[in-house]
Amino acid sequence: MRALRALRSNYGVMPDKTKVEARIRLTADDYTRLLEQNGFTVRTQEVMTVDMPLSGFEAISGYSLWIEGVLPGVPLECRPRVPD
Repeated sequence: MRALRALRSNYGVMPDKTKVEARIRLTADDYTRLLEQNGFTVRTQEVMTVDMPLSGFEAISGYSLWIEGVLPGVPLECRPRVPD
C-alpha cells in the first residue's frame, strides 16, 4: 500500500485495474491444488509468515518483469532506483 501511495503522490500514476496473474494472491491450499493439478504430490506443507521490509519491496521493484507483472501500466521510470 505504501508503494501505491508513493506512486500516486510522487508520480501521479496508478496501476491499471486489469487483473493480471501476478496480482492474484494465492493461499497455501491454492498452491497445493495447482501443484497437484500439474502432476505433483504434496507430502508435507508448512506455512511461514514473513514480513517484508520496505527496503525489500524497493529492491524487488528494480526488476522490470516484476514491475510489469504487478503494476501494469506504471511506467518503469517510476520504479525506485536500486543501487548497483
